Amino acid sequence: LMASTVYGYPMQVMTLYEKRQIAEHSLLALQEAIQLSTSSDYTQKSQTICWEIQFMTGKCYEKIASTLREEMYSLNCTEDARPARSYETIMTTAIRNYSK
Repeated sequence: LMASTVYGYPMQVMTLYEKRQIAEHSLLALQEAIQLSTSSDYTQKSQTICWEIQFMTGKCYEKIASTLREEMYSLNCTEDARPARSYETIMTTAIRNYSK
């Protein structure tokens, strides 16, 4: 995800859709890791450091938002009544995630 490159032959730039799919799958895995590490259903205490996983979760949200950067504003709304774009909503989630 860092270089947004599909390796193989021929090397090519990853599409925004591919990048978003990988980031969404990574996000789900990280959220599950957080859930499992904080669960009391297991006999062993987890040695996972949650802030590191929270940080990586925020990075996944940023990657997803970066694929929506070029999303268009709704033309039928006034500035005051304009609904938030998906990019703005996901970036807000990323920033809130960093503050946990």
